[in-house]
Amino acid sequence: MDGSHDNSIELLLYCFLFGIIHLFAGLLIRGYMLIRDKNYLGAVCDTLPVMVFVVGFAIVGADFFTAIPQNIKSAGIKILAVGAVLIVLTAGRSSKNILGKLGGGLYGLYNAASGYLGDILSYSRLLALSLVTGVIANVINLLGAMMGNIVLFIIVFILGHTVNIAINLIGTYVHTGRLQYVEFFSKFYEGSGRTFTPFKINSKFFTIKEENKYG
Repeated sequence: MDGSHDNSIELLLYCFLFGIIHLFAGLLIRGYMLIRDKNYLGAVCDTLPVMVFVVGFAIVGADFFTAIPQNIKSAGIKILAVGAVLIVLTAGRSSKNILGKLGGGLYGLYNAASGYLGDILSYSRLLALSLVTGVIANVINLLGAMMGNIVLFIIVFILGHTVNIAINLIGTYVHTGRLQYVEFFSKFYEGSGRTFTPFKINSKFFTIKEENKYG
C-alpha cells in the first residue's frame, strides 16, 4: 500500500506540473498577443509576476505532498514573496490614485492566488481518470478469474476491458476538453466577431407599395 500511495502522490505531482506548464503556455500566448498589439508594459506586467508567483507557490505547495529540501523550500518562499509583491505593484496600474492602485493590486493578488490555485488543482482530474481506469480494470480481471473457466475469462476480459476503455475515452474527452477550454483558453482568448443575424434584412432603402382595394 505504501508503494502504491507513493506512486499516486508522484503521479499527482506530475499532473500539477503538467497543469503549470499548460497554464504558462497560455500566459505566454497572452504575452505574445500584447506584444503584437504593441502593449509591451502589459506583456510583462500581466504575465511575468503571475508566473513568478505560481512557481513559488508550486515549490511551497509541493512540500505538503513530499519531502522538499529546506534550501529549496526557502527559495520557494522567497520566489512566492517576490511574485506577490510584483502582482500588488502591477495589477492596479491602470488606476489613477494610490489607493486605487493598492486596492487593484491586492485584488489582483487574490485573483492570482485563488484562480491559479483552482486551475492547477483542476488538473488532478487526470490522476482521477487514471486511478478509476486502473481500479475498474483490476475488478474486471478479478471477475474473470472467479469464473474458473478460461473461455468465460476471455469473454469477461474482452467485453469488460472494451467497455472500460470506451467509457474512459468519453471521460478523457470531456475532462481534457474542459482543461483546454476553461483553464487554458481563459488565459489569452478574447471573444470577438460579428453578431449572428441570419434573418436580418440589411438594406438602406425600402419600397412601400400601397394596396388599393379598387385596383
